[in-house]
Amino acid sequence: MSNKYTPPKIKPSTSSLRRSVLIATGVLVGVAVIELLLAFSYITAFHHPKAHSLPLAVVGEASKVDTVAKTLQDKSNGAYSVSVVSSKDEAVSKLKRQDIYAIYTPTFPTSTITVASAINKSLTTSLETSLRQFDEQYQQAVRKQLAANPQTAALAQAPIKSTTVDDIAALPAEDPNGIGLFYVAFAFVFGGYFAAVSLNLIRGKRIYTHVNAIIRTIGMAVFAFVTSLGVAGIAQSAHILPDGNFWTVVGVGTLTTYGVGMFSGALITLLGMAGTALVIILFVVLGTPASGGPVAVALTGDGIWKSLAGVLPTGSGLSALRQAIYFNGIDIMRYLLVPIVYSLIGVAVLLGYGIRNSSISFAEKEIVNDNKED
Repeated sequence: MSNKYTPPKIKPSTSSLRRSVLIATGVLVGVAVIELLLAFSYITAFHHPKAHSLPLAVVGEASKVDTVAKTLQDKSNGAYSVSVVSSKDEAVSKLKRQDIYAIYTPTFPTSTITVASAINKSLTTSLETSLRQFDEQYQQAVRKQLAANPQTAALAQAPIKSTTVDDIAALPAEDPNGIGLFYVAFAFVFGGYFAAVSLNLIRGKRIYTHVNAIIRTIGMAVFAFVTSLGVAGIAQSAHILPDGNFWTVVGVGTLTTYGVGMFSGALITLLGMAGTALVIILFVVLGTPASGGPVAVALTGDGIWKSLAGVLPTGSGLSALRQAIYFNGIDIMRYLLVPIVYSLIGVAVLLGYGIRNSSISFAEKEIVNDNKED
């Protein structure tokens, strides 16, 4: 007769079961809130892009083009905010900084529209179409004025030519809509926060000390550089980067990935699961609509997206890449400051938290040793 061991059946206590249900319910409620926030932010930002007070420039002497600029603004029904700029060079400089989004130079019989597709292809196409339609009306009005004056009647017979479009930052043929560069920037952000989440998962409940903080700081830098090499290589092989920009992308990517990784690590280390949720909300739920990638931020109105565009890393990373690749690095530091600040905050918080825990741990060991001696 064999004695077969039968493990005792352990019945979970009512309080333990209740606690498990409450925790699971809380987690699901939290996930549901994030899901609803995601739906709300993406739908409100992307469902109906519309220009509102979009800055444009009309080039020419104020005495000659003031009326043209006013007419263009009035006919736009609030879509455009039109200014007069005396020189084409000054207007182009503003366009490269995105202080304006298109330049209209009215002349008879051929006007010029200057755009930069790299800013956002859909925005540029919309502006080009609108300005072409306005120019047709302008050319007809000028022709009528010339014909009414006997001294200029001969000039009115000149054939009206199609509007010339000058694209100072044309997109590559392999990425005609410019969405590839957005995904490059998004990959950097994703890599940073996913690395932080993964590292905190494997650390578990172990005490986070200053040694962990130093290792995290160095390790994240190596990770950011290596993964940026990979992302830049993929982008270059897909021909979405103009020649000679590989190391530019690596530099911006390293800084962006590192900043997001260290900042995310700080939030998650301090706040736990709530920190992870906050990271997802900041960098995915809010970061993508505010990036200007899928839809130009200028077309999302004057709400939250314009305010967040300059402080979240997906938008700053995309803008830094755009400025470096297409606009000779003009104003790039205002975009690079974002991941730099994220990096400094993350490093400071993680090192401070690690040093504090190391001090507490050392003090606890001293107390234990003193008790043993007694």
